[in-house]
Order: sequence, then C-alpha cells, then structure tokens
Amino acid sequence: MRKIVLGFIIALMFAGLAFSGTERFGVNASTSAIGIIYQDITWTVAGSPCLLTGPLAVNASVTLTIQPGVVVNLDGYYIQVNGTLVAIGTSADKIQFTNGELNFNKIEAA
Repeated sequence: MRKIVLGFIIALMFAGLAFSGTERFGVNASTSAIGIIYQDITWTVAGSPCLLTGPLAVNASVTLTIQPGVVVNLDGYYIQVNGTLVAIGTSADKIQFTNGELNFNKIEAA
C-alpha cells in the first residue's frame, strides 16, 4: 500500500510540473527531482539547477527534455532512462551533468 501511495504522490508531483508550463519557475529557481517520470517533461534554464534528491527513472515511452544551459546535479544518484532523454546543448549554453550517472536501457543516436 505504501508503494502505491508513494507512486501516486510522485505521479501527481510530476503531472503538476508537466502541466504548469515553462513559466513555473522564477528566475534563479531550482528544481528537485526523485522517483519516476510518467509523462513528458522539460527541464528549463529558469528551473536550473535541477537537483536529484534520490534516483530518478524516465518511464518507457516518456521523454525528458533538458534545455541548453541547464545544470543537472545528480548528487551521487542516477537517472535511469527507459524512455527518451533529449539533451542538446550549444557551444554557448552547455548542459552540465555533475556527480552521478546516466543509465540507458537502449541508446539511439539522432
């Protein structure tokens, strides 16, 4: 029962983030992430840095998009990508991943 309740709370949290749009974070805000991403979501520069507070999984058939310039502090945790991770930086706005791991179920190059 505890797993079901925790999963439901995490799903509600990510659903709220997904439906609130890119204006959900103020300038210099930060984003915390843990659990399972059940629907497509975008991490924005306005919400950067993104800080993992535990392991994070991207569910199959779900896309996590990370915009150029975002800093992702894995804080010793990992992101398990079972769906799609879109993280394309630029020379001026690199995406930075620090202190953790990215694990992919399957890798496809664009």
